[in-house]
Amino acid sequence: MILARYLAVAPAALNFIYGINGKPALADAALEFNLTTSGELALVAISTTAVGVDCEMLRPQRRWLAIAQRMFAPQPSRHWKRLRKPSGWRCFIRRGRRWRRR
Repeated sequence: MILARYLAVAPAALNFIYGINGKPALADAALEFNLTTSGELALVAISTTAVGVDCEMLRPQRRWLAIAQRMFAPQPSRHWKRLRKPSGWRCFIRRGRRWRRR
């Protein structure tokens, strides 16, 4: 309904294609969009250029250090090991974005 409203067409008129990993896109490519959900949260981004969004419901994570070691480069991973709970978890959430692997 959101995409149809942006394009001023009926929802049934939208044609989707799917990438190799199953990511949907509009076949006509008039708009780019991305959708993410986490728990009861949902976030939609709509643009005329490529766009991506992510949201995560914050909840205590028992395995945050294992996640950090798997997702981040070696230098930041060593930083996480020096932190103790719960300060480590808060730091992981606040600063993790800038250390993620690309």
